[in-house]
Parts: sequence; C-alpha cells; structure tokens
Amino acid sequence: WYVLFLPSSAGDSTVPVYATAHRKEIPEVATVFCRAFLPEIRRVLDGREPSLPMLTSLFEFLYTAEPGALLVAKADGQVIGYIYAPASLRHLWKTAFLRGYILRWVGYWLIGRYRFSFHALRTILMDKLYFVHHALKDDIEIDQRILSLGVLPERRGQGVAQELVRHALERFRTLGAEQVRLEVRPDNKPALHLYRKAGFTVKK
Repeated sequence: WYVLFLPSSAGDSTVPVYATAHRKEIPEVATVFCRAFLPEIRRVLDGREPSLPMLTSLFEFLYTAEPGALLVAKADGQVIGYIYAPASLRHLWKTAFLRGYILRWVGYWLIGRYRFSFHALRTILMDKLYFVHHALKDDIEIDQRILSLGVLPERRGQGVAQELVRHALERFRTLGAEQVRLEVRPDNKPALHLYRKAGFTVKK
C-alpha cells in the first residue's frame, strides 16, 4: 500500500488570509493605499510625495467610523490588500464633521504637518464635497458603499482584489443590505471587469 500525502495550503503563509482589520494594522493599510495609487496621489498633490502620517490619519478616521468595514488580505504576516466598505455613508460623514476630523486635517495643513499646496487642498475638499452631495442626493436609498480597494502592485493578478470584494459583499448580506454602490472611472478597465464579475451593473 502506498499513501500519498498532499500538501495543505492551510499552513502555507504565502496564501492570503482575509479578515477584519485590527487598529494596529492601519499603518500597513495606509502603505498599501500609497503604493497602489501612487501616480493618482501625486497627480492630486501637484507632483509631491504623499505623507504617510496623513494617509494613516485618514484610515484611522475610517476605522473609527466603522471598524468592521475595513477588511484586509494578509500573507507572510503582512497586509497585501484592503477594502473599505461601510454600511452607512451618512454615519461616515457625520463622524467626519461632528468629531472634528475635517477641521483637524485643515489645521494640520495650516501648521505645515501636511505638506501640499492650497490648490491640492482645494481639489481634495471639493472632490469630497461633490461626492457627498452627489451620493446623498441621487442615492438616498443606497447607503452601503465600497469606497476604497487597494492591492500591492506585486500581488495584483492573483485574485486578491476579487476575494476582498467577495468578503465585503458577504458582510453586506449578513447586515441585510440589498444594494451596494461604488464609483469607478470609466477608463479603469481592470476595476470595471472586477466589479462586473462580482455582479455590479453600470447605472445609467
């Protein structure tokens, strides 16, 4: 008799593990965001390098507003991808204004902690205000969103983003959500393919 033992992926540290993020992992999430969207961030910041403390502060706010909405993919003990999918957009922005996060970020910019131009600050604020206005005006009934999804460049094409989306949608189902919305640029073909595969349709 010959017995064949097949290797189990359960003990393979290179296979991503998906879970709700811990607060201590927020700096790693910010790093993934920075690396995943570096060209876009530089464009918004007029060519300047992004501030990791600023990005960490942003994700700390997002985590505080709804801890369960931040999911991560980890391999070898490191965060390689994340998705932020809050169940309440209104609660998110209510937290931002009522807890003083907006004023705090502007204050940090004024004292030079966040080093980018006034034009960049104006662009960021106008973009976010437009997003909130548009979202709350046109989709009162859809409060659940996928707001951000990022994967390290070297881990793309391995199904990490697809699994993060699947876990986020499973969480929404558990919470009783019937519809989920997200925004994506029309020219972002990889993202469009990912979301269409996950069951999203384009709103006309």
